[in-house]
Amino acid sequence: MSRLLTNWLDSYMIYTEDSEPPELYHQWCGVSTIASALQRKCVLNFGQNLMFWPNLYIVLVGPAATGKGTAMAFAKKLQDSIADIHTASNATSLQALIRTMKSINSTDTRADGKIAFHSSLTIFSQEFTVFLGYKQNAMIANLCDWFDCHERWIYDTISRDKEEIIGVWVNLLAATTPENILASLPMEAIGGGLTSRIIFVVERKRRKTVVFPKRSGELDILESQLINDLDNIKSLSGEFTFTRSAAERYYDFAIKNSDDPPFKGDLKLEHYVGRRRRHLLATAMCMSAARSSSMLIDLSDMERAIALLEGTEVKMAGIFRGMDSPYAMAYAEIEDFLELAKTIKLSELWKHFAGMDARIFTSIYESLCRAKRIDKVITANDTIIKWRH
Repeated sequence: MSRLLTNWLDSYMIYTEDSEPPELYHQWCGVSTIASALQRKCVLNFGQNLMFWPNLYIVLVGPAATGKGTAMAFAKKLQDSIADIHTASNATSLQALIRTMKSINSTDTRADGKIAFHSSLTIFSQEFTVFLGYKQNAMIANLCDWFDCHERWIYDTISRDKEEIIGVWVNLLAATTPENILASLPMEAIGGGLTSRIIFVVERKRRKTVVFPKRSGELDILESQLINDLDNIKSLSGEFTFTRSAAERYYDFAIKNSDDPPFKGDLKLEHYVGRRRRHLLATAMCMSAARSSSMLIDLSDMERAIALLEGTEVKMAGIFRGMDSPYAMAYAEIEDFLELAKTIKLSELWKHFAGMDARIFTSIYESLCRAKRIDKVITANDTIIKWRH
C-alpha cells in the first residue's frame, strides 16, 4: 500500500484549514491521530531498558466556543475510518477502560520474527474533567501508570480478583476549560503527577468565524487520501532510529533542557520539564511517520517537533499559576488587548489600564516579557510593545 501524500500532517492542516479552531489545536490533533495509528507496535529504543513509545497525553485548553470539540472531531472521524485503531470516547469508568484494554489485546510480529502482544487504546474526551470525575484519585493514578507503557499491568479489583493487561499503551486527546482544571484535579496531581505527563495546548479564542464551511470534491479526495495514508502509517512496526544530525539536535535540546530549562520558578511545571524529552521523542516519531514509512527520524522531523513543543509551551507557561492567582482576569484582559493592538506604546497601554493596580499591571507586563509573548523596543521617549504571533 503506497502513500498518496507528501506529508500527512501538512495535508491534515489543509484538510482542517476552513474551520474555526486555532491552528495549534489542529496541529496537536493531527499529531495525536498519527500516534493513535503507530500504537505500541513502534518504539524508540535507547538500550539499557530505556524505551520510548509514541503515546501522548494532549489536552486542549480554552474557554467555551474556542473550537476544542470541533478540532477533535476532525481527528476522530479519520481514526474511526481505520480498522483496529481502538478508541474510548467521553465519560467512561476506570473498570470499563480496563475491560476495553483487555478485549482489544492484539499481536504484532516484529522484524526478528518474535510476536509481541499489546493493548493500544486512544482515549477521546471532549470534557476532560467529566472523564476524570471529581478528584478521582484512582483514575488519575492509573493514567499516570499507563503513560509509561508497562509490559504487564495488574489491577486488583474490589472483589480481590486481579485484572492483567499485556502491553499497555494509552494515548489521550481531551479538552477542558481553564476553570475546570483545578476543579477536578487534587493538588497532588498538579506538578509531579498527572499534569507533568500532559501537553496542555492553550488558546484563548477561535482562529476565525466560518459560517458556511467549504464542501468540495477536492476536500473529499483529500480526506480519502488522508485515510489511505493513515492506514499506511498504522502498518508500521518496529524501531525508529535517528539520523546523525537529528541525534545531535536532540542532544543539544537535552543539554539545554538541563542547563536552561523553561518555566523557571514555576514549581507546578517543574516535573513537566523532566518529561519534556519524552514528549519530544514521541512527537518526533509522529513527525517522521507523517513524512515517510522509513521510521528514520531526520533533522527536519526533530526541528519540527521542537518548534511545535516550544511554541505550545509559550502559551502553556503559567497555566496553573494564573488560575490560582488574583491576577488571572487582568492578565487575560491585557493579553486580549495586546493581541488586537499588535503594536502600542507602553505609556498608551498603561493609560488604557489606568484603573488597574500598578503592581498588578507591572507584574503582568513582566510576565508577558518573560514568556516572550511580547517584544519591546526601548526608545528615547517611550517603550514600544509588539505582540508576538
